[in-house]
Amino acid sequence: MSNIKFVLNYKGIGELLKQESMRTHLAEQAKRVEEAAKELAPVRTGEYRDSIESGVIEDDEHPTGYVVAKVDYALAVEVKNHVLSTAIDAADIIP
Repeated sequence: MSNIKFVLNYKGIGELLKQESMRTHLAEQAKRVEEAAKELAPVRTGEYRDSIESGVIEDDEHPTGYVVAKVDYALAVEVKNHVLSTAIDAADIIP
């Protein structure tokens, strides 16, 4: 049996995370989750569903994709209906 040694190049990973292609990929995946969340959202007035948005924020380390519902009562909707957490699974973004 052969001995294989794997050494992770943290600097290289950091450089990959900062590339525009990673930002684009994150934006696409966040948009898929946003679309799934809007389909799953309970609709009384449509305000909650319409407040769901996605995007990418960047810091010195790396970009981060996000999906958020911006109405004041979003937490109550999430606790009861699990819209955003279910949308992650429905969007099938994690292989």
